[in-house]
Amino acid sequence: MGELALPSLHPDRYRILRQRTQLDLMRLDEELSEMSVVLHEAGELAVLAAELSDRKKADLEITSAMIAAELRGNVGDSGKAPSETRIASEIPQHPDYVTALDVYGQAKLDAALWRNLQDALRTKSSSIRAAADLIAAGYLTADHITNQRRKEIRGVPQPRS
Repeated sequence: MGELALPSLHPDRYRILRQRTQLDLMRLDEELSEMSVVLHEAGELAVLAAELSDRKKADLEITSAMIAAELRGNVGDSGKAPSETRIASEIPQHPDYVTALDVYGQAKLDAALWRNLQDALRTKSSSIRAAADLIAAGYLTADHITNQRRKEIRGVPQPRS
């Protein structure tokens, strides 16, 4: 399996926040107290990534319009301007359009990655609440959590239930 995708927008911060998606029952109190700050940061970066994606889409449309205007100004050997069909078919091949399309594609990927991370952190927040409820109800005990951690440290595979 290859390396997971990283956004070009704040990749180091993304790595750090992605590591925070795992629930550590041994640190439940810390997880609970830090969750709102982590969620807020991920949310801000997701909104920023979405805004950048929207800007890059607008840039792509502007680039397309500029290329179309340039192509309309080119008069062929016959003295006639190229048809709109020809212009439309040449735009995607223009180097400026290809570059703008690549930039827009990366911006869309960044926005999707940040949105997914934000969703994962929201899921973790719900899991923290569920774990706290299980502990309060007595279904999860400190001994159980400690024993699970010991097994993880020793590398004993855990059965999936």
